[in-house]
Amino acid sequence: MVKRYIPNAWETHGDIYHVAQKCANASDDNPGTKELPFKTISAAAAKARDFDEILIDEGVYREQVPISGHGIPWEANSLLLFRAVPGKEVYLLGSDPLDADWKKVAEGTYKAQLPASLLADGAYNRTNSVVWWTSPERSGLQMDQNCRKV
Repeated sequence: MVKRYIPNAWETHGDIYHVAQKCANASDDNPGTKELPFKTISAAAAKARDFDEILIDEGVYREQVPISGHGIPWEANSLLLFRAVPGKEVYLLGSDPLDADWKKVAEGTYKAQLPASLLADGAYNRTNSVVWWTSPERSGLQMDQNCRKV
C-alpha cells in the first residue's frame, strides 16, 4: 500500500472550533462549538492553540487572521489546522468590496471615483502599500521604473 502526503489531511489531537458566519447564533463571544459557533475565523484563531482545528462553514470571509501558534518542532500534527466543512464553499479574501458608480470607458475597462476616505491620512489600508493615481487633468503624467516623473 502506498501512502500519499496530503497537506492539512491529518487528524487533529486538540479541540475543534467552529466558524459559521451565516448561522443565526454565530458570535465572536461564543465558545466556538457547533451549536454556538464563532462568526469570524480570526476569533477562532485567537482562541485556538497548537494541535487544534478550526472548522469553517460556508461563506465569504473578508478578514485578517493572525495566527499565534506555530506548532512544536518535530511534533507530528502539532500545527493549527484550518479546514472547510466538507462540501461547503469557503473563501478567505484579503480584499474589501468597492461599492462605487462604475462607468464603462471601453470594452472590458471601467472606472469609478474612489471615495476620499479611502485615501485619507490614517485611513485603514489592507495592503499597507503606496497607492498611485492620477487625476484626469494629469493624464499625461509618466513615471519611470523608479516612480520618478519623466
